[in-house]
Amino acid sequence: MNLRIRALNDLPRRKGAKYVLYWTQMNRRADSNHALAYAAAQANALQLPLLVYEGLTCSYRQANEQRRIETPGAGYRFYLRKGRRDDNGVVYKIAADAALIVTGDYPVFITELHNARVPGRIDVALHAVDSSCVVPTNYFSRWEWAAHTIRLKIQKVLRQFLHPVAPIKLEQRWRYPRPKWHTPVTPSTVSKLVGERPVFGRIRYMGYDGMKRKTDVAADIREIDQLERTGVDPCRVR
Repeated sequence: MNLRIRALNDLPRRKGAKYVLYWTQMNRRADSNHALAYAAAQANALQLPLLVYEGLTCSYRQANEQRRIETPGAGYRFYLRKGRRDDNGVVYKIAADAALIVTGDYPVFITELHNARVPGRIDVALHAVDSSCVVPTNYFSRWEWAAHTIRLKIQKVLRQFLHPVAPIKLEQRWRYPRPKWHTPVTPSTVSKLVGERPVFGRIRYMGYDGMKRKTDVAADIREIDQLERTGVDPCRVR
């Protein structure tokens, strides 16, 4: 695998599967998205359709209106976990029918936690693809503690990574019905869906600047990280 792609476990692709699963966590672009392009290429190679899955849980305080990924020919499934009694394992359910799971690679925040936790709980190959950085983070073997030093290193190799991502063309179209847990999302329902979340209501449906005026975002993130690392469901707090 190249520097942009990491295998998060040692499991093989599943034979006789229904689809390739792209679990979107950070990068939600339909184009110039290395992770989505890789998932599409794998689906074509396996002659399977592509399923794009996105989940949002009540413990994620920074939820806001965002446009879903529109990929012609792919299936799209969205799950909104509104409260602590709702299912928190949808990604594991849909993984059971996947030949391969592809997700984004990101060294911090919730993606780092998910990419460390999920591989040990599934029985199929899980690959993480860095689509957040022009120069993949895995290119560098050591941590950098100053912007000045990392910028110098990036500038030296930047040109070799400045290539467009090939357009996505799926050979197999999605054909499976929607499951009961799927939450339909349309421009007219977004605000209602976000507003239905029973937790952390004071910062629903606003952008990052708005959240900073309402709460200490960094402190909120640290609190959620600490709760999840200790096995506490953030939905049960407050």
